[in-house]
Parts: sequence; structure tokens; C-alpha cells
Amino acid sequence: MTGSMHGRVRWRLTLWYAITLTLICLTLSTCVYLFVRTSSMLLLRTQADRDVAYVKALIDEAGDQWPGDASVARGPGGVRLFGTASAQRGERVTAAWREVFPAGLLGGSGQSDRIVQGSNGRHYFLHEAKTGTPGGPYTVAVAQDVEQTYAIGRKLTLLIWIGFPAALLASLAGGYWLAGHAIAPVAQMARRARDIGAENLSERLPVYDRDDEFGQLAVAFNDTLSRLEGAFERMRRFTADASHELRTPLTVIRSVGENALQHPGDGVRHADAIGSMLEEVDRLVQLLDGLLLLTRAQDGALPLERTVTDVSALVAHSIDSLAVLAEEKRQVLVCANAPGVLATVDEATLKQAVYNLLANAIRYTPAGGAIEARVASRAGEVVVEVADTGPGIAPEHQAHVFERFYRVEPDRSRATGGTGLGLAIAQWAVQANGGVIELESAPKHGSIFRIRLPVA
Repeated sequence: MTGSMHGRVRWRLTLWYAITLTLICLTLSTCVYLFVRTSSMLLLRTQADRDVAYVKALIDEAGDQWPGDASVARGPGGVRLFGTASAQRGERVTAAWREVFPAGLLGGSGQSDRIVQGSNGRHYFLHEAKTGTPGGPYTVAVAQDVEQTYAIGRKLTLLIWIGFPAALLASLAGGYWLAGHAIAPVAQMARRARDIGAENLSERLPVYDRDDEFGQLAVAFNDTLSRLEGAFERMRRFTADASHELRTPLTVIRSVGENALQHPGDGVRHADAIGSMLEEVDRLVQLLDGLLLLTRAQDGALPLERTVTDVSALVAHSIDSLAVLAEEKRQVLVCANAPGVLATVDEATLKQAVYNLLANAIRYTPAGGAIEARVASRAGEVVVEVADTGPGIAPEHQAHVFERFYRVEPDRSRATGGTGLGLAIAQWAVQANGGVIELESAPKHGSIFRIRLPVA
């Protein structure tokens, strides 16, 4: 299929090239022919004007005597075919004229310049000019042989008719070769593209010249492959992580259930088993709710209702909701908000982001630690900061903490009950409101998550 398309494109380019070259050659040949013909006629007319002037000078010098004798043919003008016609004396021509042209030719057509054929079969350019003397007006005519000019025209025409087909064949052959050479990179890219699949997305198309159109096409295709490779990698990682996250609570539920079945008469053990199962089910529900939220957010299925919101009050309300969790771990949860800081946001999504950041800080800050939430207005922005005294995050992990299911310390995260989706949801919620979320952290020095939003 690709080879057939390649052949069609090659022949199409060849035909376009040949047609274009044919039109150019045809136009050029016509222009050359017309130029040669016109130039020849202008030269003949110029020479005829000089001959007429010469003949008039002879007539004026001869007076009443007719100058058309044999000596004229050997004169400095070299004019042998000339004659005059007047009302008083009629037609008077040289002997050479009478040998070539019939009587009564002068002034017969009323044309000053014309081509006539002599009795010898040759063609002549006949030029007539009217003049006058005290003896009365008369017409002077001269004739010049144009067979040589005709021969040049015939040779030029023959050359065009012979050279034109040869040029057309050469253009077809050259165009076919040039077209094949020009589209060779496309054929190579097509062959390489057919070999690229989901299992080898790291392969790239060859780029021969980044500045031409085919090079730019290859670069754009390679960029697309890079994005696809990243998307496939994220999909594989997401599938593996989601499977692992789902497998853990399901394994716990199965183990607890099997253990309870081994003691059918122990009501206390059954109650504990049911409680453990419900906890794992709750964990599964939270995980699935988070995945559903992110999926709907990516599909644009979550409409946002942006209004002017008191961010200070929103953060304070989130702190009140999580105060019980902080008290259980003997943590100090501090609110240091500037009053009346307003931003135009969707209140529900922004509250979800702040809630997730606070819950994340409580989860990973050790018992007896401190967590501080701050809201302020700086340089036209609303800034929300959540600082904790937890273990901090190493630099190599900071670029990935907002990815789904990414875990700095997997075992600790599962023990604390995290789903690995809280920061991903927080990032989406902030970006959906036109803001950015940043992380400032160092190992053993705690972390600061910073939200920056445009003011109302």
C-alpha cells in the first residue's frame, strides 16, 4: 500500500515537473522564434531604407538619364533589383528586375513592404517608397533576397521540433529521478514508522535535515512519539500502582475473613473481623473516589463555579475539620491567617486542595510535631502555605510527589492509610482555579506546600 502510494506520488511529481518544463520550453521557443523573425524583418527594412536612399541619390545624380544600367550592379550600393514608377514615365526597372519579376508589379498592391516570389522560385522582400521631384512624384522600389532568412527560420523551426521531444523525454527522466530522490526520506520514515509499536516506542524516525519540510515532519512525529511514550509509561505505572493499591486491602479482607471462618463460634473474633473488613472497604472507597475525581477532572466533567471567596475563612474551616486528627497525634495545629484575603475561585475544589495538604501534613508529621497554615496577600497574589515539622522530602523525590500513587517511603505511607492520590488531587484543584502549587522541603527540616492564586 505504501509502495503504491509512493509510486503514485513519484509519478505525479514527475508529470508536474515535465508539464512545467514543457510549458517553459514552449514559451521560450516561441519567444525565440518570434524574436528572430522580427529581428530579421527589421534588418531587412533597415537595409531596404538604405537601398532606397542610394537609388534616389542615383536618380537625382542622373537627372533625365535612367541610372538602371549594368554599372549600377557594380556600384558602391550593390543594388541590382530596383525600379521606379511614375505617371509621366511609367515603370522603369533594371535588367535584373525584369529577369525576376513580371511587369506591372510596382505599386500594384498599395503596400509599402511585402514578400513576393520571383520567377526563379526565390522569395524577395519588396520595399516601396514614394518621393517627389520638380518633374513630378514617383515611387522607388527595391527588392532583397530573403531565402537566407527563410533558411535560418526553417532551421530554427526544425531545431525546435527535434529538440522539444528530446527535452521532454529528458525532463521526464530527470523529473522521475529528482522526485524519487526528493521523497526518499518519506519512504524511509514510513518504513521506520511501520516498525514502531507499543513495545518499542523509544524508537525514533531518522532526521536528515531539521531545516527542510521533511526534517520538520520527522521532528514533529518524534515529538509525538515522545509524548505517546510518556503517556504509555504513565499508564503502565498507573495500572501497576492501582493494582497494588487495590490488592493490599483485598488481601487483608480475604485474610481476615478466612481467619474468622476458622472460628465459627467466636463472636468477638467475628466482630473484630467485620470491623477490619469495614476499614479496608472504607480505604477502597476512598481510593476509588479519588480515582473517579481525577478521571472526571481530566475529562472536564467537573464544572467549576468561581466566586469571590474569603480564602482566610476557608483555610480556618479546614483546620477546624482536621483538629481532631491533630489532637490524636498530640500535634500543634496553628492558623496564622491574614483576615479578609479574597480570591475568585471555586470554593469546593480549593477547599479540597487545602484539606488534602493539611491531612498530608498531619499524616506524615510525627507525634508532638507542629503544623502551621498561613494565608496572606503578596504582590497581587493570594498565598496559602502549609508548613510542617515532618521528615521532609529529598530533592530527587520533590518533582514526583504530585504524581498518582508516588510514594517516597511506600511502607510508611500504607501504614498511615494514605491512598497516594491526595497531592495529585490538590494539584489539579489549584490549577483548575488558575493557580500553582509549589513544594519547598529538605530532609529532616520539614516541608512547606505553597499555593499561589490570583487575587479577586
